[in-house]
Amino acid sequence: MTAQILAFRPRAVASDSFIGARVSYMDMANPRRCGTITGPIPGTSQYRVEWDGGGASSIYSASIPTEIGGRSAGWQRLPVETLTSDEIVLRDALAEIEQKRAAKERARLDALCYGAKYDRSLTTAQIAALVRGEIKAGIKAGTIARGVKVSVRSDSFSGGSAIRIRVTACPFPVLNPEYLAAEKREPHAYRYNEPRYTPEATALLALISGMVAAYNYDKSDTMTDYFNVNFYDGRPDFAHEIERAERDAFNPADPWHAAD
Repeated sequence: MTAQILAFRPRAVASDSFIGARVSYMDMANPRRCGTITGPIPGTSQYRVEWDGGGASSIYSASIPTEIGGRSAGWQRLPVETLTSDEIVLRDALAEIEQKRAAKERARLDALCYGAKYDRSLTTAQIAALVRGEIKAGIKAGTIARGVKVSVRSDSFSGGSAIRIRVTACPFPVLNPEYLAAEKREPHAYRYNEPRYTPEATALLALISGMVAAYNYDKSDTMTDYFNVNFYDGRPDFAHEIERAERDAFNPADPWHAAD
């Protein structure tokens, strides 16, 4: 598909030749906008410029040949695209194909935001009850170790709702010994390299987190501080008492004192 581009050359011409011209304007106070010169404003020496998306401005007719002609950094004339009827049909067909492709891609990305068990009719309290049931079923089936106890609470507030999950009892070690050793050597350093939890503890948190996420959706954009979820939180952690006990057991004398 080819299109003929009519290049505009600056020259002094009558103002009427600019009626219907596509133009753009930008200055220090306004971002660049595109519009069309629609005709003279009755009773004035100005011409009306209607902006794409709404709104209008004006430009003095005597200024059009000079300013639109390219000597002004603010005003610029846009090139005119001329197509044959067959080219217009082809362009519109390609545009429709692209719109369908974009809609399909949006639907695919939208589906990724929703958990497999998302149901808009469920309240956060009902979801918390379902998660408690799944945890009990996991313990009975053996996918969650016996002796594990988990607190699952729902919370509602003016900005939405949340599910708070905390493991309150665990039959296996939670904190990684290498993490504890590094914490003992440098109690105030941030841990980049050592995993905080043991593999068993990490797997337990991931399993419970997956149960909760199945009922959630997340269309948030943290880059713009936009948050849109079914409920907040939903990330399980271990009770402070469990971690404190393991730290004390690792170094009974002084768990926060650097090794000699």
